[in-house]
Amino acid sequence: MSAAPGRRAVVPLVAGAAVLGLGSLVVPEGPRLAAGTGMSVLLQLAAAVVVVAGLRAAPARRRVLVPLLGALVLWALGMLGVLLEVLLTGEPSFPSAVEGLFVAAFLGFAAAVLLDLDAGAATRPRAVVALETVVLVGGGVSGAAGVIAAALLLGAVGAVVALGLLHAGVWATLLVLVVVQCARRTRPWDARSGALLAGLALMVVSDAALFVAAGDFGEAAGLLRLAVSESGLLLLALALSRPPSPASWGTSGVGVPAVVAASTTALGLLAVRPALPAPFGGYVAGTALTTSLAATALLGLALAGARSASAAHALARTDELTGAANRRALREEVARPGAGGVLGLVLVDLDGFKQVNDEHGHAAGDAVLVATAHRLRAAAGPGDLVVRLGGDEFAVLVRGAAASEAGVEALARRCRTALAAPLALGEVVLAVDGSLGTARRLLGGRTRDDAEEALDALLRQADRAMYAVKAARAARPPRPRRSVEPGEAEGVSAPGAAGRAACPAGRAGSPGCGR
Repeated sequence: MSAAPGRRAVVPLVAGAAVLGLGSLVVPEGPRLAAGTGMSVLLQLAAAVVVVAGLRAAPARRRVLVPLLGALVLWALGMLGVLLEVLLTGEPSFPSAVEGLFVAAFLGFAAAVLLDLDAGAATRPRAVVALETVVLVGGGVSGAAGVIAAALLLGAVGAVVALGLLHAGVWATLLVLVVVQCARRTRPWDARSGALLAGLALMVVSDAALFVAAGDFGEAAGLLRLAVSESGLLLLALALSRPPSPASWGTSGVGVPAVVAASTTALGLLAVRPALPAPFGGYVAGTALTTSLAATALLGLALAGARSASAAHALARTDELTGAANRRALREEVARPGAGGVLGLVLVDLDGFKQVNDEHGHAAGDAVLVATAHRLRAAAGPGDLVVRLGGDEFAVLVRGAAASEAGVEALARRCRTALAAPLALGEVVLAVDGSLGTARRLLGGRTRDDAEEALDALLRQADRAMYAVKAARAARPPRPRRSVEPGEAEGVSAPGAAGRAACPAGRAGSPGCGR
């Protein structure tokens, strides 16, 4: 069923409901109940048809529409139970035997509203969504109960009426949620949001009127309230079954402040529970306890998720072998907010590293890389960033006072001295040196593009300086790997020792063995 056939099927259902509703106003009391029931059934069926059509037209929104459809079915079953109770006893009781169906329906409606604009709904854990739904509904009940409890204790309303008004409190919570989303521009102010707000407002009015200005099902006031309620459900279905604009997608879950507020309110209700009469007190206590437990579990999952995300982010910024930062971390460091000023860079390229791999194996090469990262960290300052750019190439990024010309040259000398120390690997001592190049650049702009441009230029300058060192050692003209912009400043560090021979342990200082 496509969306268009779904809309075409809704029109006769709504027209039939309107005819039955108007007809119920002029028929005797007996047929009036049957006409009102028919009106309710047709409107509920129209809402279900709209959701099914939306589900078939946009299967990707099943995580939104399936809970909504389930809620409509539960609501219809609850209404059927209330109707049977009226037919058998002459009047409905509250709380009724089917009250659990309405509570479950509230959870379905809340889940649909929560997931409506959530671009990550397909990947979010179902446990998180379920807990958020419980916290939202439970928090709404607890908040409404806090207000109603005051009126109850003052004698303004009875315990049964107070309990019934909690239903209106749930709808009001969803209404406030949508208003807040619109105010924060995570939900656009459009016709779709207007239909959703109108539907929720009708549900608030109809549930509040049930207990404040109630009318029996067979009376005109009761039928009007029933028409308002079912029309509200139809508007909800029409709004939520229509896909939102992709530009409005975001993360519409319950935030930590809302979870804390719901938990705090629930705990406060548990504290005043002994003063609340039945059945209001028992219902509120059960809801408050459930809300507190769900909020605690949700905060625990959020904390675990934050730790996992932090660890994953750190891992993504770290070179797996050496533990140094990687290129991604280097770019993030340069581009982070407030990271302006002068940047300094010492570029290190190991000499003879291929020879180490060829003669002693890749395990020895890995050990050299790990030792190089360790030595550079020891030579760098506390705020400097040691980076493995890839292969046998490293860099140390400095900023602020340490990025002055003298500071960068001093850092290069410390790095050169640290790298010159012989490295013992078992019975073999390696003298693996490095060629260093330095560069400085002012990071003038504040955008990410400015930072990327400055870093690329800095790397080019240092790379040319480093290759000038290598060329001087080999007595041949410099041959930079990266192109250099005209007019770029460059710094060249003095060459370090060129020794890179492998010597037996204990003979590192012998002639012909390294230094």
